[in-house]
Amino acid sequence: MTIAGTKSFNIDTSEIEKMANVFGTSGPMVQSEMRTGMRAAGGHTRDAAAKHIKNKSGDLAKSGKVEVTLTGKTVEARVRFGAPYARIVNDGRGPVVAQRAKALRFEIDGEVLFRKRVGPAAGVHYLEKGQADAAPKVQAELEATTKRIAANLEKAI
Repeated sequence: MTIAGTKSFNIDTSEIEKMANVFGTSGPMVQSEMRTGMRAAGGHTRDAAAKHIKNKSGDLAKSGKVEVTLTGKTVEARVRFGAPYARIVNDGRGPVVAQRAKALRFEIDGEVLFRKRVGPAAGVHYLEKGQADAAPKVQAELEATTKRIAANLEKAI
């Protein structure tokens, strides 16, 4: 299945886990805190991206999800918009030609139009814009996560 409208980012936690092991604490605490931080960071990105989506129903903006996965020493947050047309809205599309009917039917500003073909549509790039807008909040979230890990390590000493 093609993933519609997806943006991801990841962090290598191996150095943080090495530091935790020096203090005699286990890696699961670090992994748990990193998952929590990445989930929150992904939520900031999802919310910022949704603000750039302008459609009638709001279904595309509501379809945003954050998935956090841990693979080895890497924690990844993936922001995904699951509406079937998410990729087209984000990236744009080429021209469309009527194939099963004589004309395409669509509505613009309350006026019904019929055309044999319509030209390309530029993408909105809501994922890229959202990631850029959320960057300060993501950075702050990851710094807070680091502080929580450090506080937990201090308690363990």
